[in-house]
Amino acid sequence: MKLLVCLLAFILAHAAIPSLGLDSDDYEIVALNLHNNHRTLHGAPALVLDEDLQIAAQGYATYLARNNLPLNPKRGLKYGQNFFELNARGGALPNDTELVESAVDSWYSKAKSHDYINPTLSTFTQMVWRSTKLFGIGVGKNGDRAVIVAMYDPPGNVMGYFHENVLSNSFHSDSASGVLPPRRFTSTTTTPISFTTTKVTTTETPTRYTTRKVPESPSDKGPVAELSERDIQKVALDLHNSFRSKHGSPDLVLDDELSLDAQRYAESLASGKPKSRTSTGQNIFRFSGFTLSSQEAVEKAIGQWYAAKSVYNWNNPLSSPNDANLFSQLVWKNSTKLGIGYVTKKNGNVVVAFYAPAGNILSLEEYTKNVPRELN
Repeated sequence: MKLLVCLLAFILAHAAIPSLGLDSDDYEIVALNLHNNHRTLHGAPALVLDEDLQIAAQGYATYLARNNLPLNPKRGLKYGQNFFELNARGGALPNDTELVESAVDSWYSKAKSHDYINPTLSTFTQMVWRSTKLFGIGVGKNGDRAVIVAMYDPPGNVMGYFHENVLSNSFHSDSASGVLPPRRFTSTTTTPISFTTTKVTTTETPTRYTTRKVPESPSDKGPVAELSERDIQKVALDLHNSFRSKHGSPDLVLDDELSLDAQRYAESLASGKPKSRTSTGQNIFRFSGFTLSSQEAVEKAIGQWYAAKSVYNWNNPLSSPNDANLFSQLVWKNSTKLGIGYVTKKNGNVVVAFYAPAGNILSLEEYTKNVPRELN
């Protein structure tokens, strides 16, 4: 009996301590997926969760919240840092998943005002910084105030390196769709903050943590020799069918007429004078800042279209964000033909894929029938 009383007293004594933000719904995975969803739009490789960063971010978020401190970067850290706070003003705070969704939305909203010619640091630029590979996030709460801290390694926002690390919106889906982006929690009092450093430091649920060894990205491997147009189309076809086979979707076949239409549309996009859209299914990739080889651009485009699987809502596909249409069109079972067009220009690339019959038909029955889950 004494043991039970002591245990109850211990629980009650610690109930007043601000939450460490460890909800059972894995808010850090939600934050990671949201980051990677935005990063794919800017030609940035996916981040992975890192245990050291997770511990550091959680510890600092708890420290700031518990002591009611302003959102200032922690000194002496080699990590990039983004901050966000929410004050419920006497009301109840949302859960941790909703908090990190609000934080990431707020950080990325700075993209609207980013000047790619004369860039300045912001929460957005740290989010999509191409050289950053590791990520951690923490949530601290105290009363009606919540603090969210994200940490990144290697750090972004390094002066003099913006043009190669912060690229304009890389791609979007032109597939026929009426899917709306998900609703996000919004607050009347929110504060996003980022800071910079002056020194360069030398889907389905992803693996939660990584080791400190980071795999090299395709851009680290040096130039790739140009292939012929037909060979690049074959690369695109093979990649499509490799991803489709993971879901039991039948192989596509190359269609010369679709490829010709896709090529014309890619050229019109590259010229800034897009032609009228066709009734075919379409996925588009636009990359700017520097030039990839045609093969690299096609491989990166298809890889990022498939990576949009991370935001596909399997339980209710019609509530998925628009980016999920890139994935669903790629694996759409009823699509049988593929056309590929691409343009490689001085400061970027455009890749266009046309599909027939078109996917992303706005019907729950069609999505359920044509977008199968990954095979075991």
